[in-house]
This record gives sequence, structure tokens and C-alpha cells, in this order.
Amino acid sequence: MRSLLLTIIFAFCIFSISSCGPSASEKAQIQQQHDDSIKNAIEHKYEIGNEFKTDNEKLKKLRFQMENEKASLEVENAKMNDLKGFKFLRTANEKAQQIKNKSLKIQSIQDNISTMEQNITQVQDKISSLKSELQNFQ
Repeated sequence: MRSLLLTIIFAFCIFSISSCGPSASEKAQIQQQHDDSIKNAIEHKYEIGNEFKTDNEKLKKLRFQMENEKASLEVENAKMNDLKGFKFLRTANEKAQQIKNKSLKIQSIQDNISTMEQNITQVQDKISSLKSELQNFQ
């Protein structure tokens, strides 16, 4: 009787020890979650890289446009200086109207330049943020 009881206890202990830990399906699920998280991280890094490239191109375009606007501003300022000079057979009202129109044009260009500078700053900040995020993946 005693040996039977010891055998049952021994079998129960072996069964208890063997059933500890995750089952095969749980191990497969854990591995699948691990694989999915790696896949998602790689996809996210790829998306960040693409966004980084896109924003760099956008920054180049904005800088080019701003240089063009600055050149236009210089041209318009030169025209304004010319308008302020003496013109034969031009009335004072015509001169005032021409100066007013040119001033509006110059102000519009200055506003465009200011907006572009703000956009450039925003894109530069975003690029810096993306750089940091990409370095975190390394």
C-alpha cells in the first residue's frame, strides 16, 4: 500500500513538473508576437526613412522658392527706386498710385518670404525629429 501511495505521489510530481511552463501553442503565439513586433518596427523605420527623404526634398524646394522670392524682392525694390525718381509728363497722382501699387507688390513678396521662412523652420524641425527617431532604431 505504501509503495502504491509513493508511486502515485511520484507520478503526480512528474506530471506537475512536466506541465510547468508554456505549452507549444503558447510558445508559438509568443514567437509570432515577437516576429510581428520586429516586422512592425522594420516597417516603421522604413516609413520614417521615406518621410525623411520626402521632407529633405521639400526643404530643398522651399529654399529654392525663397531664393527666387528674394530675387523678385530685389527687382521690385529697384523698380520702386526708379518709380520714386522723376518721370517726364507723370502727374503726382500717377506717381503716388504707382508707388502704392509697387508697395503692395513688395509687401506681398515679403509676406511670401516670411511664410516660406516659417515653413522651412517647421520642415527643419521635423527633419531633426525624424533623424533622432531613426538614430533610436540603430
